[in-house]
Amino acid sequence: MTEPTDLTGIRRALADCRNSLRAEADRYGWDDVAPLLDPLTAADDDAIRVVVAGETKRGKSRLVNSIVGRPGLSPVAVDVTTACWVELSHGDRDQAEVLLADTTSPARLVRRAIEVFELESYVALHQITDPVLGVQVRLPSPALDGMVLVDTPGVGGLHAGHSRITLSTLGRADALLFVCDASQPILAPEIDFLTEAAQRITAITIAVTKTDLTGSDVVVEETRRRVAAVPRLTAVPVIEVSAALAENAATIENVAIARRLTELSGMAALTAALRRQARADHVTLRLTNAARRTGTVARLLLDRSHRWLVDADGGIAQERELTDRIERLHDLLADRARLRVLVQDHLARLGEDPAADFRDRAANLGSRFRTEAERGPAAQLNTLAPRLAADLTAAGSTALEEAAGQTRLVMRDLIDQAGGTPYPGAVTGPVALELGLTLPELSRPAISSALAHAAGIFPTLSGLVGGSAAVVSVLTGPGVIAACIAVAACAGWWKVWGQNEEQRRAELGAWISAAETEASTTFTREMRRRAGEARAYAETALVDVLTAEQTELNDLQTRRAVIRATGDQARAEARRRYEEAERILRPLSERADALLLQLSGPPLQERSTGS
Repeated sequence: MTEPTDLTGIRRALADCRNSLRAEADRYGWDDVAPLLDPLTAADDDAIRVVVAGETKRGKSRLVNSIVGRPGLSPVAVDVTTACWVELSHGDRDQAEVLLADTTSPARLVRRAIEVFELESYVALHQITDPVLGVQVRLPSPALDGMVLVDTPGVGGLHAGHSRITLSTLGRADALLFVCDASQPILAPEIDFLTEAAQRITAITIAVTKTDLTGSDVVVEETRRRVAAVPRLTAVPVIEVSAALAENAATIENVAIARRLTELSGMAALTAALRRQARADHVTLRLTNAARRTGTVARLLLDRSHRWLVDADGGIAQERELTDRIERLHDLLADRARLRVLVQDHLARLGEDPAADFRDRAANLGSRFRTEAERGPAAQLNTLAPRLAADLTAAGSTALEEAAGQTRLVMRDLIDQAGGTPYPGAVTGPVALELGLTLPELSRPAISSALAHAAGIFPTLSGLVGGSAAVVSVLTGPGVIAACIAVAACAGWWKVWGQNEEQRRAELGAWISAAETEASTTFTREMRRRAGEARAYAETALVDVLTAEQTELNDLQTRRAVIRATGDQARAEARRRYEEAERILRPLSERADALLLQLSGPPLQERSTGS
């Protein structure tokens, strides 16, 4: 069969494959399969999410203002730096909402409606007087129709903490817009950031601002040369833009001149490139997940059809082992105290180890920033506090992500141990767990429906341990919880100015120590609370999984009894059904895997928009 060569053809081939799987599931009465094959849509109506990043003072916020046609929306003065996330999306009227860290509860965000003209009071570094995490803004801008722009904090630029947080958001973004300017060619640290970003997202566009400056064409060409020299970045477009020309165009009454200035500003070319790249990447990601899920479901159905042979060919020894397995599960489910001890033993260190890890990281950061406060450059003192908050956020996010990952592994071991030894002929592939796409595999063979039931456990546990709140569309989960803790611990930094430089350095040193202690204390308290919730949930979830497995084993035992009563005729019928299902399902599984392999290759494009 000839494979399609574009996203449109792959979508159609994948839809055919999924429809065939649904038909087979309906044919054999597998009603629980349909929900696993979620609707395959083109996702053309979803807004693409673009993260805007870059070093400080490169014109990033001014560029965002120009893209949406609102000069002055975000503060852009020479002495002004944005200190939080700003998300711009489409709305039928101007609206804005500030998201604040709750200093009493790290898992909760405080939302405050504001007027759009008040934005500077909450995002400008020199004006902040609240623990601001981010601001969500909705505007009736045509440029935002189908696109969300997420402007990253300007404080620190590609400083370690901000860089790590920005990179962590790219997994939930559709495109990265990286901003540099025409005052100099792109620098090595910027190239390093882009190289790492390219490992997380394929749709990257570089905008070179301030191209109205004399000699900018030479700088742009050198930037293109340096970017093209990096293997991972050879296909990244470098687009010249000028916010100044775009702003001038908005003030000129002559339509022809205004149109020409707009064209020269490069804004239209930039937004078109962003949409084109992000849309293809967005659709590819959706189709990749759909292809992976389709192949997984096909293998799940193959496992179920193989069960017919297991039912037909089971001997006396297998019957005895099946009975023993059912009795072990019954005894374990009857002894809830034993189950509780099993859960407690496996998850005992869930809260303490991540907290200890964070305390060590916070102590190292405190030492480094106190040294900077004592004898670092005076010019950097203004941004020291928000940079510390960013580094504490990155440290907390890493600890939470590692804790969530460790929890999934521990829960896998717990289900393995609680389920006992497998019986001969059990399903040999943990295919149902693949439906979570990032879920760990169980090491032992297991019953498919019980595994499908278990699949929901892992994302739920990850949410309990790592967090599930969102500040902006791309900053969610561990990053949000860590940011809440860090920003709350660092609240009040805007008051640390001192009467002179010496006094200010001393006050900053004391403030850093207090922030470090507060962040460590709050993180430890929060991890213990989350660990308690995870243990309580794990106990209930384990009972549900074992009950589902017990039910299916009982059904299997009943089916075998029927086969024994009917003899050779039943065994022949079971084999016939298996061979027929195998003939249809095996090619579907292979087809889904082939489409998945194609999607993981070189970038593909849509054949036509909206198809």
